[in-house]
Amino acid sequence: MCENINRLSESNDYMKSQVQNLRVLRAFMAARDESISDDKIYSNIWSSIVIYAINMRETATEAMQSSALFVRTAAPELIDALARWNDTVRRLRREQEDCLSSRNTLVIPYILAHFPNGSMAQIVQAAADFVAPSQYRLDRKALAGNWEFDNRIVARQVCVVQDLSSIEAPSSHGHRIIESIALQRKSQ
Repeated sequence: MCENINRLSESNDYMKSQVQNLRVLRAFMAARDESISDDKIYSNIWSSIVIYAINMRETATEAMQSSALFVRTAAPELIDALARWNDTVRRLRREQEDCLSSRNTLVIPYILAHFPNGSMAQIVQAAADFVAPSQYRLDRKALAGNWEFDNRIVARQVCVVQDLSSIEAPSSHGHRIIESIALQRKSQ
């Protein structure tokens, strides 16, 4: 459970950074701030497509819940906390699937059709060595006045914020499970 809480915390930190990157991108689009480099804009556009997968480790909780000893001896609060944990993790996964679908239908096709992806790939460390430099550069004026792309970025922001708020519940329930297990061990 502690590992899952740590994973949720890492996801939370990454998503907060992503929200900030999307804000910077939209601020550039709104203010046409020429002091922001193309690389920074590319980086923020790239950030708009990344979805940080939240992978929960569930083998321990599944084994515990299916144990006959657990079913006979567990405190009702612990059984309830585990059920709520499972519900919140399922909800979080569903919301991530929705965000993935939204990104795949709204953002990625638009970026592929309207932006210099070869130039953007140059700023991504994993791709920079494999993608040849591009002759195409960012059209800053077209980006700055692009309400359609802005709407798509807002949709991504909403998804990331939704995921951020969805992390709260399993994290809270995870802490309750740890507390409940500690209390149950003390009483035995």
